[in-house]
Amino acid sequence: MSVLTGLCDSKGASIRIGDILRKPTECSDGPHGGFVYFRVAQRGMTPVMIYETSETGHALPKGMSGCALCDEYDQEEFIRAPDLTEIRPVDQLEVVR
Repeated sequence: MSVLTGLCDSKGASIRIGDILRKPTECSDGPHGGFVYFRVAQRGMTPVMIYETSETGHALPKGMSGCALCDEYDQEEFIRAPDLTEIRPVDQLEVVR
């Protein structure tokens, strides 16, 4: 059984520790192609996104890059929301498990 992060992707699907997320890149002709895959992990009590691979393959070594999952959301909305399942990421972010 996976642990819920309390956050949802752009389509409203719950994000869990261990999920794989797909995030479009800003430049589809760059080294990553059109999107990057991240694995959701937990560091202490914080859900984080850890680089897995990209559309073009491993542009970076696995685990080389990442960020806190909350960085994908509007910070003011994140802090003030009474229910985090109601907010969505600023940019497209999709659970592909």
